[in-house]
Amino acid sequence: MEAVLSDDPDLQVLAVRPISADENMPPRKAINYKALNGTAQVGERVLLNTVAVELDLGTGGYDFVVGIVGRELEDEPPGHLIKLRYTPIQTPVLAVEAPESPFHSLLESFSPLQGTPVVCCGLHSQIGPVCFAVHAVFKERGYGGRVAYIMTDSAALPIAWSHLVRELKQSGLLQTTITCGQAFGGDYEAINLYSALQAARQVASADVILVCQGPGNAGTQTALGFSGVDQSLALNAATALEGRPICVPRISFADKRPRHHGVSQQTLMVLERLVVGSVWLPLSVMPSPMRDIVLTTLQQRGILEKHMVEEVETEALFNAMATYRWTTMGRKPQEDPYFFRTALAAGVVAAQSVCNTR
Repeated sequence: MEAVLSDDPDLQVLAVRPISADENMPPRKAINYKALNGTAQVGERVLLNTVAVELDLGTGGYDFVVGIVGRELEDEPPGHLIKLRYTPIQTPVLAVEAPESPFHSLLESFSPLQGTPVVCCGLHSQIGPVCFAVHAVFKERGYGGRVAYIMTDSAALPIAWSHLVRELKQSGLLQTTITCGQAFGGDYEAINLYSALQAARQVASADVILVCQGPGNAGTQTALGFSGVDQSLALNAATALEGRPICVPRISFADKRPRHHGVSQQTLMVLERLVVGSVWLPLSVMPSPMRDIVLTTLQQRGILEKHMVEEVETEALFNAMATYRWTTMGRKPQEDPYFFRTALAAGVVAAQSVCNTR
């Protein structure tokens, strides 16, 4: 390992050179997750997983450090729960529900969410505008509310991979993170989505709970083969635990792919087939041609009758959000406005429901 290019609390970007590489070749970039390997030092030899770069996957050209040669982690395990189980990089974590956790007694018995809004996204890029809208409404109402984000394990497993989460926490738009299932690295670790929801309310004191997969969603152009199907699992879990399930639909008029133009086929599958009960479905106010396309699509699929649609004005919030350089599929908010406006609408509905009950 030749250099540390950046060093965050949970993640390092390293410059590495394979032993057999030509000296004239530039070094490769590699990600080191400290939770798995500890902090790497210049001059140490590292074992790399290079498959993402070799297959030209969407990881930004990074290899991943599997281990540091000759290094053994000497710290005591934080808890007995293992994540990434039965893999060469399985790692112990302190589960928030575990007997050794200080919160075990708090979570020992079933506790309903009592109407806490649970905003369920399909794409990771939706969580930024949701958090922004929630806190904008809280600020306007003079309420100091808290947002907790539960990251599921259908996409990226380390939450440290998300630059967006790091930015949201640093800017005060997100207060707590919980990683559930095999995902890891959140402020709290949870065994499953249901216990993560309970922990978000009971331990993190969240006023609004946000649930979404991490970065790196996968799709196969099939009806059910997409990682964002987690959205339906989250909506059903929120309903079962007596929360207020709010769906963030994937809406775009900039995406040229027919399956994602207008209302995404993935959203339609979730709302028509996979969600068992009725959920809240916020929409941004849109010009007539776009609104007609969206509402006609929802009506044809029986979604308007099944779910509770609410249209929200998002113009002022969208303009205020311009200071953040968020993107989705490489597109900026100005290039794909109704993708971002729809997420803003969901945040508004969630925050207003909290303020109206206080």
